[in-house]
Amino acid sequence: LLLLPLLLVLLLCAVCGEGRSGGAQWGRFTACVYKRAGRLLRSRSGACAAAQMFRQFHAMNRANCRKCDKYFHCRANFLAVRSCRGGSSRRVAEIISFCRELSQPGNPRDRRGDEAANRFGRRGGNCGARYLRSYGCAYRPRTGQCKW
Repeated sequence: LLLLPLLLVLLLCAVCGEGRSGGAQWGRFTACVYKRAGRLLRSRSGACAAAQMFRQFHAMNRANCRKCDKYFHCRANFLAVRSCRGGSSRRVAEIISFCRELSQPGNPRDRRGDEAANRFGRRGGNCGARYLRSYGCAYRPRTGQCKW
C-alpha cells in the first residue's frame, strides 16, 4: 500500500499517454479518480484493482495492436474484479474506467463500446472470445504480441 501513490501515477501516465491530448487529460483524470476513489484506493482490494488495471493498460500500450482496445478494457476490468476479491475492487475498476472515458476525447460510439467492454469484463465475461478475432484484433495473450 505504500507504493500506491507511485502506482497511481504510473497508471495515470499510461492512460493519459495513450490519448490524443495527453496533457489536457492528466488533470481531469486525476481529479476524477481522487474525487471518486481516493479512500478506496487505500484498501488492499482497491490497490490491487488499480494495479491490475495498470498492468493491462501497460500491456495494451506495449503491444500497440490495432483494433484491440476493447479486449484490453475488458481484460483490465475482469482482472481487477476477479483477481482482487474484496469490497473495493469492483468499485475502483468502475471509477477508473469511468474517469478514463470521461477524460478521453473522441467518438461517442467508441466510448460506448469501451464502456460495454468494461462492464463485460467486470461481469466475468470471456474477453478473448468476444473481443479478439471477432474485432479484427491480432493480439496473442500468450505471447503479448500482435500476430495472426
